[in-house]
Amino acid sequence: MFFATSRYTTSISNPGLTGHGGYRSGNALYGGELDGLDVLGVPAGDISEGAIRATLGKAAGKTVRIRRGERILLVQSGATHPDAALQSAMNRYYEVVPFSGLPVGKKGKDKASASKRLRMAAGQAGVRHVVVVWGTLETSVGDLPSKAVNSWIPIVGELVTDEKKATRIVTTAAVIETGTGAWRSVSSEPKVRSFHNSGISRTAKWARQVESLKAESYPDLAERVAAF
Repeated sequence: MFFATSRYTTSISNPGLTGHGGYRSGNALYGGELDGLDVLGVPAGDISEGAIRATLGKAAGKTVRIRRGERILLVQSGATHPDAALQSAMNRYYEVVPFSGLPVGKKGKDKASASKRLRMAAGQAGVRHVVVVWGTLETSVGDLPSKAVNSWIPIVGELVTDEKKATRIVTTAAVIETGTGAWRSVSSEPKVRSFHNSGISRTAKWARQVESLKAESYPDLAERVAAF
């Protein structure tokens, strides 16, 4: 039986902690996510019908595919460098060149789009493809009947299992050609984990749950990228 169920959505790059204490930042360097449209090179402002047709004509029949063993520029949105588990999963198929996924900030007249910055970095490294990964953690938290114990025996209550938490992870990768900017994307199958915890174990169990979900999601995503 649950009481006062709540839901939170966080990033794989800044999972923080969710629970009856709410959400708090888990990454001091986290400054938000890379904008998907910006990364894919979709221009801001008005887009003419002619421009859409011209783009379609160039992309028709073209497939973005990375050969196995090829070098890739790997970027995790919102992170200074990709998670070790993500690099390990991609290393099964490619030679990984890790790169920062921290957003630069709002574009000005003298600032290129994220797409051009990443493609330029890849070009300088002699890499033909950029792989940008985003991921979300959707968490549902429910109080168990034992939660009431914490209100009248605070010390003992920290040892009582009083909360059930279920977390769902989905990761998405965009594969971008360095030379052309053409792209293709794929997502992993959603993975779900749930557990019961107490106040004293909440942070440690949450961290283990997140790492377990990542360890399952990243290999699935890498396999789907390699299967293009």
